[in-house]
Amino acid sequence: MFDIPKEKREYWNSESVKFLNEIKKEEIIRSEDKTTPVDDNIVVLQPISMKSLFEYDIDCDGKIVGVSCIKENKKYRIDNELWLKVEKCINDFCKIRSFKTKISKDSFRNIVLSWLFEARQKEQISIDFIQYIENELDKRIKDYVVYFPIPYLEVKETYKFAQNIFIGKFPNRNLRTLLTSYREDIYHQNSTFVYTKMKGERQAVVDMAYERCSLAVDIIKACYLTFYSELPKICLDIANDINHLPVERCFIHELSTDDSLHVNENIKSHIVKLDENFIQKLEEHSKDEFVVFIDRIFKQKNTELEKVLIPAIRTYSKMLSNSNNYDKIVDLCSIMDSLILLDEKESIKQALKKYIPLIITDTLEMRQAINKNIEKMYDIRSKYIHHRNTKENITRKELFNYSVIVFSLITKLVIFANSNKYKTMKDIITVIDKKIKNTIEIISFEQEFS
Repeated sequence: MFDIPKEKREYWNSESVKFLNEIKKEEIIRSEDKTTPVDDNIVVLQPISMKSLFEYDIDCDGKIVGVSCIKENKKYRIDNELWLKVEKCINDFCKIRSFKTKISKDSFRNIVLSWLFEARQKEQISIDFIQYIENELDKRIKDYVVYFPIPYLEVKETYKFAQNIFIGKFPNRNLRTLLTSYREDIYHQNSTFVYTKMKGERQAVVDMAYERCSLAVDIIKACYLTFYSELPKICLDIANDINHLPVERCFIHELSTDDSLHVNENIKSHIVKLDENFIQKLEEHSKDEFVVFIDRIFKQKNTELEKVLIPAIRTYSKMLSNSNNYDKIVDLCSIMDSLILLDEKESIKQALKKYIPLIITDTLEMRQAINKNIEKMYDIRSKYIHHRNTKENITRKELFNYSVIVFSLITKLVIFANSNKYKTMKDIITVIDKKIKNTIEIISFEQEFS
């Protein structure tokens, strides 16, 4: 399962033995209530804070600079040069793809430290370093299904969005029975989830499952919510991503009595039904292209183009959930900047107006309209960012047009990425520049001025 190259295996088996002689061993003074850091800029995090068996020294930048472990009234400590060596070892293994996709760095660090401290305490090696790692990994690697609640989405039947990504209720009847013991605000029999099945160590699986499921929901939002502008506000987010309270509550206490409290609730979002109409809208707005994209990026190493598209999709999703129209425009502009601007010396608006219309459409009239909208967006953005000017009236139609431009840009670039012809945004820009140059070269004004 974990393909550790022979050279790496032999090297770290040898190095790990050398580490043991450098681990400090101290008698614990019982009168000490706590360990005092040697440096004022270092904070000691107790085991409960790190959810591990160890105490970590953290510097002012949040970086681990040392670690200690208490065993049988003795403290064993790794710091300074030795910690740098141990950290190099951890990072070296975490570069191996089979490690990165199966175990979290925090969990792997605990495995490495457990072997080091145990061998140092016993002053003997009962099992080789690499063999210990492999044994521990075998214990931790399991199959999991990870569910993320989507509070404002109703489903009757399970919907398969992409390979191994589903939206629906808990499919396991025993789980549903078990969950009925939870409070209804935590779990309700009608709760909807986006979920995926994965194999790995639990924390790594949770992190990777969230990456997949949240991006799937971001794409669903982009394909559906962009074209939902005329209807009441709805919420399509994994519960972790909701940046506003979905329910406004207030508690009203009548002073004439001490035995009653009235609760007011104001639901801020409307329920959406995942039905045939919902799915049709996804299909109409390039859902299939995004499915190809999401299946590709989790199967193979991402290209530079794919790497810039992922945060663009996430930012676009965040924009759709934002209630402030000015912040929406700031997000839309930042997406265009991140995708198009390759050279910081370029004029922002000029670069965007040059390339975006050409990427999105072949129609001259539409290109001109896009340029006007980009000009207006950046004018609003500039006044808002630099002067917090909110006097500009942004109509629903204008905001819809701005959103569609950016959605169309992302969609076109996703299609380009799926084609496998373009690995970077520079590849696309180069093709456009070449076509522009060829066009200019064939235009002649000789007759006009003769």
